[in-house]
Amino acid sequence: MTISKYGSLFVFLVYSSSIFCQNFEEVNYPIIAFGEELQNGFLGGLINPQFSNVDFDRDGILDLFVFDRNGNRVYTFLQEGEEGGSSFRHAPQYESDFPKLNFWTLMIDYDGDGVEDIFTAPPERDESSIAVYKGNIANGEWSFERLTFDDPLDVLHYNAVSPTTGEIVRERIFVAYNSDIPAIYDVDYDGDLDILSFESNGNYLIYYKNLAVENNLGLGHLSFELGDDCWGKFQENGSNDSIIVSINTNECANQIIGHEDLIATVRHSGSSICAFDSDGDGDTDAIVGDIGSNNVVYLENGGNKDYAYVTQVNYNYPEPEKVDQFLYPSTFFVDINNDGNRDLVTSVNTKEIGINKNHIWYYENTSTDQSPTFVLNSKNLLVEQTINIGRYTDPTFVDYNSDGLMDILVGSSGNVLSEEFEEIGLYLFENTGTPTDPIFELIDTDYLGLSTLLNFNKRLSPTFGDLDSDGDLDLLIGDQYGRLGYMENIGGQGQQMEFDELVYPYFDIKVGINATPQIIDINKDGLMDMVVGEKNNNQSEDPQAVFGSLNYFQNIGTPSLAEFNNDQKAEPNTEILGHTYFPGDNSNAPYFYENNGEILLFTGSFSGNIRVFDNILNTQDSFRLESDSLGHINIGNNITISLCDIDNDNYLELLIGNARGGLDFYNTPYSIDGINTNTSETNLEEITVYPNPAHDHFSIRTNESLSNITLFDLTGKVVKQWTKHIDMLTLDPEMKGIYTLAITKRDGSKSMKLLFVQ
Repeated sequence: MTISKYGSLFVFLVYSSSIFCQNFEEVNYPIIAFGEELQNGFLGGLINPQFSNVDFDRDGILDLFVFDRNGNRVYTFLQEGEEGGSSFRHAPQYESDFPKLNFWTLMIDYDGDGVEDIFTAPPERDESSIAVYKGNIANGEWSFERLTFDDPLDVLHYNAVSPTTGEIVRERIFVAYNSDIPAIYDVDYDGDLDILSFESNGNYLIYYKNLAVENNLGLGHLSFELGDDCWGKFQENGSNDSIIVSINTNECANQIIGHEDLIATVRHSGSSICAFDSDGDGDTDAIVGDIGSNNVVYLENGGNKDYAYVTQVNYNYPEPEKVDQFLYPSTFFVDINNDGNRDLVTSVNTKEIGINKNHIWYYENTSTDQSPTFVLNSKNLLVEQTINIGRYTDPTFVDYNSDGLMDILVGSSGNVLSEEFEEIGLYLFENTGTPTDPIFELIDTDYLGLSTLLNFNKRLSPTFGDLDSDGDLDLLIGDQYGRLGYMENIGGQGQQMEFDELVYPYFDIKVGINATPQIIDINKDGLMDMVVGEKNNNQSEDPQAVFGSLNYFQNIGTPSLAEFNNDQKAEPNTEILGHTYFPGDNSNAPYFYENNGEILLFTGSFSGNIRVFDNILNTQDSFRLESDSLGHINIGNNITISLCDIDNDNYLELLIGNARGGLDFYNTPYSIDGINTNTSETNLEEITVYPNPAHDHFSIRTNESLSNITLFDLTGKVVKQWTKHIDMLTLDPEMKGIYTLAITKRDGSKSMKLLFVQ
């Protein structure tokens, strides 16, 4: 094989002699924690889930669709409980059928064909409206087709009267993309789905009335008009969750006489809406969640199904045990216990703050669907059956007790228990199974007592390697500040690990933030070097800083005493090892797999893409990109990874950490020799860039529909952008070097490709 000095892109290696290979499929190995086996242990974590009922397997029993806005992760669960009970089994086989989703997602059958459809934020980011995907089932397989409208963004519209001309104009239905959750509900009980959503200032609730029934269009048509620009005639306060009730049934509220301090301000931080008939009187009531509050507010409609007027406000809903979830709870009316009556589920909707334990509340409906009574049943719906060990998990494999079975050590940012108290530490899962059937048991939630040694450091990232050449593995830990901690293993070769005191910061090394280290001898000089990934917050004082790069620190010591220069820019160190960074993807978490002297580099990222590089021959050249989206695995943001043949089937398994605080296990088609044996993966490359290297032009070959193509230089600066798929894309004559292409598909997903320009 002839390789250009630019390192051309190529698909995975194919070995026709392979008789058997694995695919990328999720694996749920047995896992025991806190005295019980978890049904969905390796689920991947739940932080900000949103809930809908869907019958995935068409058995007449409502299953559960969950969308977690933290990482935009889709989960599908099958209901296996008896009537009146709930037992949800994770069913990942349905998840790959879904398109890329953003911010919020609700599933409901809008056209009456018995198949649930998708209402969600547009995949084009930063657009405050609604995209719709029609659900279809053929031979048991789900698919979704995005509905097109007379609009460049293909989002829902409504008819409105222009205040200047009096003519009918089409306006986009507004849902604040980064914060709000609307209600998709038959508000007027005429048989078609309407929409309730707060307007852009966030003070008034807008009612978008569906005219499908009134105009005899059929339920398959989504045709809206402005039904009421102040549904319920109430006003949400601009500073908190206070509700201002109108004193006039014909006018929107704007103040309460004698309480002018409650006048709503012009702002919109975030609100969620859940609509249903709470009191069985035949009209629509609502529950509002506000980003500045830890409770929800119940609004009772004292009007009727055609004209809403809020007459009662309850800040202690539901009674007697009200929602209390520390910032922005959202509510969902879904059947959890398989009794045909919908229950109430509340979860926190803020991604970066708020508790992540006791944060998904399930209120059982002990009455009827038409007039529900909610009783608190659990504060840990679903998460009680999965690993939930704090945000930003980072796992690594290690045989800590030298019994021949690989165990798992996980760092994280810990559980947030309240506004003032957090749990941090390293979590140790011992493999108590057999060489072919692993079982993992949580035996230590603060391995080595690091919670006290590192005080309140977060984003702990552990890795192991023999830095002192004594035959056992030492421990290196990255943290949120971009620093490293080192603990020498003094247990000895073949013995259970025992560590000396923590050395922190190790050689005063500092990289970006959120250091993710690896120990490997890349330059083959017999000394173990360090490669440290990072995430950058784009606040570097260096205007030439490269974000999301890999930092290489060459060991300049001796075999028994490692030594490092802490300046990552001082040769032979480098802050851009292998040119593996991608503009706009500002984190890079490395994992090196070495076999018989050959090295593969797997990297996790902020975007969730897992990339694979080879051609790792020295520390100065660019590594060659094998895959920019390994197995098209899509489980959320801030991905960290580790690989091991955990069940001795001669294929590597992939363990993934993420921002939500859980772990995912996947089979891979990589043999223990580092060879990808999946020929179907090899022969199907969705997007090809050619020629590459390019001169004055290049082209993109794909069957996908593209929305835009962006060219970045190595600093992350946008060099050029194309807004549609053009057969030939021209380059400026003075351009040469290495660039990154961000290729955005019409469904909002992105593919990143390196482009070499001669």
